[in-house]
Amino acid sequence: MTNAFLTGGPNYAEFPVQLFNGDGSTVTFGPLTELPGITSAMHVFADYAKVRDADITLTDSGGGASSKNYITFSAAPSIGTANVEVYFQGVEGVFVKVSDFIVDNFTDTTDYTSGTTQALTASADPGSLQNIEVTFDGVTQHVDTYSMTGLVVNFTTIIPLGVNDIQFKIGTALPIGTPSDGTINTTKLATDAVTTLKILNDAITTAKILNANITTAKIADNAVSLAKMAGGTANKFLGYNGSGDPVELDEPGGGKVLQMVQAVRTGTQVFATNNTFLNATGITAAITPSSSSSKILVQLSLSFSGEPNAYAGGKIVFNDNGGSFGDMAGSLNTTSGYALLHFGMGVTYATNENYRIKPASFHFLHSPSSTNELVYKLQTWHQSDNIVIGKAYTYNDPNASVATPSIITLTEIGA
Repeated sequence: MTNAFLTGGPNYAEFPVQLFNGDGSTVTFGPLTELPGITSAMHVFADYAKVRDADITLTDSGGGASSKNYITFSAAPSIGTANVEVYFQGVEGVFVKVSDFIVDNFTDTTDYTSGTTQALTASADPGSLQNIEVTFDGVTQHVDTYSMTGLVVNFTTIIPLGVNDIQFKIGTALPIGTPSDGTINTTKLATDAVTTLKILNDAITTAKILNANITTAKIADNAVSLAKMAGGTANKFLGYNGSGDPVELDEPGGGKVLQMVQAVRTGTQVFATNNTFLNATGITAAITPSSSSSKILVQLSLSFSGEPNAYAGGKIVFNDNGGSFGDMAGSLNTTSGYALLHFGMGVTYATNENYRIKPASFHFLHSPSSTNELVYKLQTWHQSDNIVIGKAYTYNDPNASVATPSIITLTEIGA
């Protein structure tokens, strides 16, 4: 058996062809390289003569009708080399499934006049010269002897005188249409046949992707942008748990500065009353925490002076939402029998001590557990001689003495 694809010859020039060798006794030949399905979708020649459809049958290898991938003759072709030819009906060399042929018969003197007529009109459009067979009195005409314009078959010469019957055998291609669901499986697809150009935009959804099919190796570097990440919870951060899995974490806190308030007094004040807590004028500030879990960092910086042997000190008190002023819990020494202060201010008997100015400061992290307005202020206490805040007690020479501001700062620290 020899397979070939002819490029020349008669009307079947561009049809796929399969050749067999006859031995004078074999009637069944195959298997066929194409599966035409019906005998009218083939042209079969034996000993170079066209075989009628009625004299051949599509069968299986044993002559049955199950697979139809063999051809069985009613009589065995004679002995010869490639003397059995099977041309599979096609359109311009492409094998297609075709319908039964349409046959147009024309009779001399009725449908044409031999020796005069040079064109006849077919009843259907074959689509290609390779899809029409023309015979004069049963003799197949070479494809070079005619052409077509629409349905009209134009002969290169006048129909010869005496031709009594002309036949057009027309094969029309059947549209394949859209394959039914489930008919195209992976074995029907050629390797590397599905490229990105064959895939519609948005055609691949998450439902089409199997679990675990997308690995880190399938994700290009820098391919995961913020737009591709799922939404999270406000004020949360991405982190990892003890198993190394990503989790949402609370917003970092504990020490973040939320707001700051500061008051500066540039004046001075003398305190003369003994053993009494007195309010320092202008050394006060107010703050409203944004959360009850916040802490308030209270800071005070001032300078003082006084008469020789003046003993004094100060403390910061606060009120909540306009209530009574009181001490900040945990900010004072609780030793019994002492004046409880935040800082001391003492002046010695040293010579010219009253001309000197000394610093005093205080820092405390207060936990008010409130979101009301909180007011903090300085109170002073002294015993014996007077003290002064903001300058030297004796201030005779402005070129030799100094004056300093008193500053109170309140800072809200997030929990």
